[in-house]
Amino acid sequence: MDEKGQSTVEFALVLPVVLILILALLQVAVLARDQIMVLGAAREGVREAIVTPDQGAITAAARGAAPGLNLKVQVSRGTERGDPARVNVSAPPAKLPIVGEIVGGMTLKASATMRMEKSDSAA
Repeated sequence: MDEKGQSTVEFALVLPVVLILILALLQVAVLARDQIMVLGAAREGVREAIVTPDQGAITAAARGAAPGLNLKVQVSRGTERGDPARVNVSAPPAKLPIVGEIVGGMTLKASATMRMEKSDSAA
């Protein structure tokens, strides 16, 4: 029996499985990167929130820490020194072809809380 081309056929059968596994691994790495960026955006937003009441500046600080992500930023803060300021950030993750459909309905979320450094009346 002639076995010429057997390795080519085996390679052709295994290649799609290997490529899907590689894409799945890359999607996990992209998810991890995006989660770290969302967490960093929440931290940057709350750092801005403890010194200014300007919602636009807080949102801009959060979005500046996670370029390329479609962030939703929610801010809650007190008005007096020592009151808590909290920033919640959420964003859909980036998707890769083929395996990206696995994370279709996922939303990455992070929040950060710090105490106000100065009161709004002192600003």
